[in-house]
Amino acid sequence: MNNLVFNTEAEQLKTSIYAQAPDSSFQAIQSDADGNIGVAVGNAVTIANNSLTVAGSVTVGNAVTIANDSLTVAGSVTVGNAVTIANNSLTVAGSVTVGNAVTSPTTA
Repeated sequence: MNNLVFNTEAEQLKTSIYAQAPDSSFQAIQSDADGNIGVAVGNAVTIANNSLTVAGSVTVGNAVTIANDSLTVAGSVTVGNAVTIANNSLTVAGSVTVGNAVTSPTTA
């Protein structure tokens, strides 16, 4: 809906963003009370950038392989399954909870 037809005050103009779901339907993207967009991933995710910074918490229920040059987590990390860390460096400024094995070819 075009709110401009009904409202001419800039403070009252709004928009919605939609994403395509697996069944090809369109779903509105929602945010939490702080305005952050929620993201849920049901399949494997590969992160191969030079650096990754997470300023919140990360909860992982399946295997994760991290091969960044550096990884910085300023929150907490909760892991329920195996994690392989192949980084040159790993910095966690919060807590790490691990339910299963963690392997790393790099020693601290």
